Amino acid sequence: TVDYEQGAYASTRFLLNRGHRHVAMLKAFNGYQPGLDRHRGYVRALHEAGLEPMDRLMQTASFTAADNANIVHRLLVDDKVTALVDCSGTEDAWSIREGARRAGRVPGKDFEIVVWTYNNESAVLFEAAAHLWLPVREAASEGLELLAAWHRGEQSTAINLQYSPALFESMPSEEITQQRRLFGQN
Repeated sequence: TVDYEQGAYASTRFLLNRGHRHVAMLKAFNGYQPGLDRHRGYVRALHEAGLEPMDRLMQTASFTAADNANIVHRLLVDDKVTALVDCSGTEDAWSIREGARRAGRVPGKDFEIVVWTYNNESAVLFEAAAHLWLPVREAASEGLELLAAWHRGEQSTAINLQYSPALFESMPSEEITQQRRLFGQN
């Protein structure tokens, strides 16, 4: 797996270190371990900065672009919000831009954003202040190899992998195209 808590912490800290005090979060997997990890990292960063988390600034993403645009709109309609962590994992620039547009905001101009991606060295949103790469595919591949080695009797210890995410401020010149959605179609 990937250390989602560390990813949320690093993303939120990055924005707090840039002077933001009202950082919103578009998160994923509410009620499941990856969602709880995201929540813990976000809250830890806020507490370290002497800030209290506000429930209204933490919203759970869905798997449809239209819903996510509505959620981004609700988060950004509050003009105190000057930063957003998109740890939804949807890699969807359209929903961020559309939600911001509806709120009368422009990413990179009226608010800063850190966007999570599962694609190394790829930009989800050009206007993002940073991207956080989560090596999920790499972790899964290594985990399956270790599981196979255990099954063959080549490894007798428990398997426990946790990759650290990487935060990048500059990204390549090409933005990720809209991903094929596994759940729901838009």
